[in-house]
Amino acid sequence: MTEILGVTIPESSFLNMKEDEIRKILKEQHETLPNGWKSEHVEAWRKPLKLVRDYKKNIVQRIKGESISQNFTSHEYGRLSHNPDKFPLFYLKSKNWDDDKPSILIVGGVHGYEPSGIFASIEFAEKNEDNNFNYVIFPCLSPWGYEMDHRWNYEAQDPNRGYVVNSDIEECIHFMDAIDTLGKTFLGSIDLHETPDRDITLRIMRASRFGTPLVQDYQNIPQGFYLVVDSYYKSGKDGFIKSINNAVANVVDIAQDKEVLNVPNENGVVYLDIPGLGATWLRENNISRYAATTEVYSTPIGNKKSIEGQLAAIKGLCENLTLEIKS
Repeated sequence: MTEILGVTIPESSFLNMKEDEIRKILKEQHETLPNGWKSEHVEAWRKPLKLVRDYKKNIVQRIKGESISQNFTSHEYGRLSHNPDKFPLFYLKSKNWDDDKPSILIVGGVHGYEPSGIFASIEFAEKNEDNNFNYVIFPCLSPWGYEMDHRWNYEAQDPNRGYVVNSDIEECIHFMDAIDTLGKTFLGSIDLHETPDRDITLRIMRASRFGTPLVQDYQNIPQGFYLVVDSYYKSGKDGFIKSINNAVANVVDIAQDKEVLNVPNENGVVYLDIPGLGATWLRENNISRYAATTEVYSTPIGNKKSIEGQLAAIKGLCENLTLEIKS
């Protein structure tokens, strides 16, 4: 069960329903919710949320651990203002940085309820022995969302829509400022995400939160891994995309849905230009030449397999870029 401002949504029962029945139920429930939230709605939404995980114990301790410190230095780049002592933000940077080498950016935990990207990025840092690149890794952009197991931040904002000029989303502001302070450009970047079944109810919540219509086919969850990339990469710049999906296909299924997010699915690739998306911001501002967002269908395969899929995606990107710098 999911409760949104007193409205209970029985998401588990969807598995045994037809799509038109799901659509009817969700539409009725959506219509009972407020159309655009005020501050009191945000507070009411936040009040019943319970602590699910421990950011400092599960993430910060590993970031500061010996396995990572052998090859990376950790850097605090900000703190979340509603609880700065509890939520310091960190990125990792290759210890032996070489300006003559190309660099790769890895981002996890933009949405706190998508932990596979967080732990894949940490595991990559712990085990990485690749000397072809410099690496910068942001393991967990949204630690409050991680602890509360939620897509949104403390203010009920979606961090993956906040990479814009004059953003009011704190996690995005800290990230963009850190990238600016680093003063580095990247040959490639990968932003690690999941698409769980829970997104059905969250799409209803998003429409209520921002006073927007429900997206078409909001009850559809892609049945496998896929990449979201800017349409810019359609024009013969897709070698890194194929390399990522080829690597992932050895570990988890690639989505075969005809459409994903209401656009054509091209063999597990969705070309979609979304304002405020992290990967889009990196490419448009010439920070990263190649930029992709992963989406692992985590519900049926669990966290361990999802992490393996994310690690395979990182590997696929690195393999393609290795070929590029050696060609």
